[in-house]
Amino acid sequence: MELTAYLTKHDGKPRPDGDELIRLARAVSKSSYYLYLTALGHKRVSADTADAMCKASLNGELHTVNRPTNND
Repeated sequence: MELTAYLTKHDGKPRPDGDELIRLARAVSKSSYYLYLTALGHKRVSADTADAMCKASLNGELHTVNRPTNND
């Protein structure tokens, strides 16, 4: 599941004060606002952070996070 869809499922919509977004941010030591901007596509996370987010997601539902590409 993609990050925006994951947050919509668990928080109703992506928002910086969503319970699941805050839990996920704490699990990967990032701010909830940074992950919120990631969900909206304005920021990208490192591959390591993306992997940590996928591992920290509930039931392993999160599979896709905005990862940097070789062109970034």
